[in-house]
Amino acid sequence: APIARWAREVAQRARVAGSAARQRVELETTELLARPAAVATQAVWLAYQRLSGAERALSGRHAHEILSALQQIERDAVGVADPRAGIERQIHLPGRFRVRIGPRSVRIESHRARPAAARSRPPARGERLLLAASDPLLRPSQGDPLGATRRVELGGLTLQLEHSCAPPADLVRGEIAAFDLDALELPLTVRPWRSGDALVPFGMRGSKKISDLLREQRLPRQQRTGVRVVADRAGILWVVGHRRSARAPITPETRSVLTLRAHATTPVGQESA
Repeated sequence: APIARWAREVAQRARVAGSAARQRVELETTELLARPAAVATQAVWLAYQRLSGAERALSGRHAHEILSALQQIERDAVGVADPRAGIERQIHLPGRFRVRIGPRSVRIESHRARPAAARSRPPARGERLLLAASDPLLRPSQGDPLGATRRVELGGLTLQLEHSCAPPADLVRGEIAAFDLDALELPLTVRPWRSGDALVPFGMRGSKKISDLLREQRLPRQQRTGVRVVADRAGILWVVGHRRSARAPITPETRSVLTLRAHATTPVGQESA
């Protein structure tokens, strides 16, 4: 088909850069914008396959995200003196890769968060590390087909972390949240929620303050202070026991799942921060 042939021609012109350990494949944004949408999205995916060695087909979700980012870059360039000085967009791809779409280039690269020890900012008050990028829990399980698990005691709350290849069957329960591990920005931390905290709830488009979310759920004021949030580098992922964010959803392309289960060991209102 012409679209497939054109996409291959564009992808073959991609430039391979970086070190042997951290290679990246780069396409010119202007060339992609000059092509039909189907050619541009397919060319980006072929470049991803070239770097990752994966043979997965381009999903509708990824095609939409890539196309939307390219279109936004094109809109941003209208009326700007230097069209190269735009905002970069990032899209997470299967296998811990990401595509970074900017005014000059579209780069596909491996993406593995730095270990928690490399964090530059000090931990917030009451914050506790749950999962670092180098954590043994993330290594493939040798003997347990169901995956690896760990329990973390937080004083009135127990969080169980599970690393597996599929989401749990009881995911609909409010005390459980599951995420595409490859889309997370580790390290993962847990802390009491603070005034001003917000997230984009799953199933919604706009951001919502956690204070409003708890009020809408009619949670008594004395119990709100004990509510905790789980977050990664990019922001809040889960208001524990109440609502997860829209980020890192489980999709047909998900290959690695992180499941969190919350168990209250004392009344929530009596928790210590």
